[in-house]
Amino acid sequence: MKAHQSRLFLSGLVSLLLFGIAGTLAAGQDAAKDTDRRSRLASLIQKGDWKSAKTEAETWEKADPQAAVALFVEDAAGLMTKVRKHPVRSTADFPYSDQATCDRLLSWTQDLLAQDPKNTNYLMLNGIFYVTGRRDFQRGMEQFEKILASEPDNVFALGFVGAGYGAKNQLDDAVRVSQKALKLDSDLAQAYDNLGMVSMTRGDLQKAEEYFKKAVTCSDAEAMDWFNLGSLYAAQGRLQEAKTALLKAVDVSPNFYPPHWNLASVYYRLGMTEDCVRECKIVVKIAPNTVEGQKAANNLRLMGR
Repeated sequence: MKAHQSRLFLSGLVSLLLFGIAGTLAAGQDAAKDTDRRSRLASLIQKGDWKSAKTEAETWEKADPQAAVALFVEDAAGLMTKVRKHPVRSTADFPYSDQATCDRLLSWTQDLLAQDPKNTNYLMLNGIFYVTGRRDFQRGMEQFEKILASEPDNVFALGFVGAGYGAKNQLDDAVRVSQKALKLDSDLAQAYDNLGMVSMTRGDLQKAEEYFKKAVTCSDAEAMDWFNLGSLYAAQGRLQEAKTALLKAVDVSPNFYPPHWNLASVYYRLGMTEDCVRECKIVVKIAPNTVEGQKAANNLRLMGR
């Protein structure tokens, strides 16, 4: 009996060891595949073949829907080709809300740039990540300005730099750069968005509306463009129009929390209490640590929800 038990024990131990070895081998193979995929993406981006990079990233995402590099490159390449499955993600969206993932992505983009510091496509990739992943507009603008130093007619860099000037309240520079971008490419939502924000800052709401309306018709329009239009309508008391535009923003990017927050306010002003409660709960769920998330939680408490 003891010998039989010993054989069973040894058999089980061998099975566990084999299972562990198999698991380790599988993990190693997956890691090797990921390394190969990152290398292929890096090579395509280095050459400026954003279309093929997007296809490669989409293939990787199908195999691993949570692959952060694939998701990020798909977004960035979608921006560069104006063919998006979904808009560029923000810090409120997966995977960028995870600080560790953010750090790994930034490390990857910086490693690429270290290998080829003057490559404008790597600079673009870094700039996009700083803006969308880190929300570090200053560092992002530095990357785009480096691109413009060698490619002064790069419309994407011009659009981002225009936004940076606007954020720094350098309004004349924002207008100059954005108008130059539109002369090169009249289908650039970022440039119209920049001009709309400048117009709002200067108090010209009619002109701002014109620019925001143009932005949402562009092929690269995203949730932020609809959010800006809806927010302008809300500020003017045009609540039904605000609701329509903000719902479009939510439809384009469900995890982009600012439209949900503004929708809650619009619903409250329209007397649609249950809809207001729903939007507040969404904000709390997807952005609990933001100022808006904390205000939404407080509103829910005040409404007894």
